[in-house]
Amino acid sequence: MGNLLDSQRVWKGLTPKAKKRFFEIKDKGTLADGRIYDGEGNDVSDYVEVNVKTHGRANEGYRITRHMEGHDAENGGFTWVFYTTCQTFLDEYTGIKEPDIARLMYIATYVGFQNQQLTHDNGRKIDKTGLRNLLGLSANKFRDFYKRVTEADILNEKDNVIEISPLLFYRGKVRGKDAEISRIKLYRKTVRELYTNFGGRAAKKLSIIYMVLPFLNLKTNVVCFNPDETDTERLNKMHLDKLAALLGYRDSNKLRQTLESVKLDGKPVFWLPPDPKDRRKKMVIVNPNVVYGGPAKELDAIKVLFK
Repeated sequence: MGNLLDSQRVWKGLTPKAKKRFFEIKDKGTLADGRIYDGEGNDVSDYVEVNVKTHGRANEGYRITRHMEGHDAENGGFTWVFYTTCQTFLDEYTGIKEPDIARLMYIATYVGFQNQQLTHDNGRKIDKTGLRNLLGLSANKFRDFYKRVTEADILNEKDNVIEISPLLFYRGKVRGKDAEISRIKLYRKTVRELYTNFGGRAAKKLSIIYMVLPFLNLKTNVVCFNPDETDTERLNKMHLDKLAALLGYRDSNKLRQTLESVKLDGKPVFWLPPDPKDRRKKMVIVNPNVVYGGPAKELDAIKVLFK
C-alpha cells in the first residue's frame, strides 16, 4: 500500500510535459536487448521501469526469459554481430588490419537502435571528430583507419553522421531473412570496458574475440571445428595448439599468454581448461559476458566457469 501511495504522490508532482512524455513512452516504447527505448529509438532505461505479471504455466518460461534479459541488461545491452558475413567480408578486404577489427567491435557498441547511425547513449550523433576522440587515435592513425574502413564500405558518412554496414552489425530485433543468418550478441558494456583497457597497442588482443566467433558453439561458448553441433558430447573441440596454427601463431604458448592476459574485472575473457578427454590439450571457452548467442537455459552453466 505504501508503494502505491508513494507512486501516486510522485505522479501528482510531475509536470504536464513529464506526464505527456510518460504516455508517449508507454504507447510507443520498445523493450529490447534488456533496455527500454522511446518511439525515436532513444534509450530511456534510466527513467522507466517495466513490471510484468505472469501466472500458471507461463511462470517458468518467463523466469528463463527474464534471466536472459537480466544478463543482457547487466552487460549493457548488445549489438548483433553477423559473424559469418563479417568473415566473408573481411576475407575479401585484406586491407583491414587486426587492430581495425577490435576498433570496429568497439564502434559497433555505439550503433543506434534499429538504425545504423553511430550514436552516444544520450542520443547525440557521432561525427568524424567524435569518432576519433572515441577511439583515442592520433590524427594520422585515425586518418589511415578511416580510409581503410570507408573504402571497404564498412563505415559511411552522410550529412555529417556516420553509419556502419548492416551486413556486419545491427542493434534491434532481427526479422525476416536476416534472422536466418548466423549471429551472436556482442555486449556493449563489457566490450567498451575491454577496449578502454586494451584499445591501444593491445587492440590486436581484442580482435581474437572476433576471429574465434565462426568457431564458437553457441550452446557452450566452446571454440570447436563443428560449431553448429547441438549435441555437446559430439563437439570436435579446437584445442589451443590448433587455434594457434589457425591464427598464425608459431608458438601456442605465446597465444596462451595473450589469451590469459585479457581480463574483464579480474576474470578471464578466455578460459583454457584441460580437455577432460585428453588433459594434455587445452580447450578454449569464451566468457559469455562478452559474447553469447545460445539459449537462456544454458547460460548459467557457462557463467559459473568464470566466477
